[in-house]
Amino acid sequence: MQRTPDLAVLRGVLPVLRSVAEVPRPRECAHSEEHPKPRDAKFLYEIPHFDAPREFPPPENTISPEAWTCPRFIGELPDKGREELEDLAEDEG
Repeated sequence: MQRTPDLAVLRGVLPVLRSVAEVPRPRECAHSEEHPKPRDAKFLYEIPHFDAPREFPPPENTISPEAWTCPRFIGELPDKGREELEDLAEDEG
């Protein structure tokens, strides 16, 4: 069973995510690799390396730092969360 956030949390977080969605992003990426996929297990496996590279060496076949820090990718993350939360907010009324 999937838990849903409290309606007060939805109402507090949605305006923040909407404001991030309004930030302009470049049309094209400066890198040639695909962006990390948030729903992929590899995503969670690679995060420690980018957070603390000295403590966590890069896993094999790590996505490049350029792809991880790409403005388009960074902007897509809150967009997806916003869409999901807006759907939940509509369901909650």
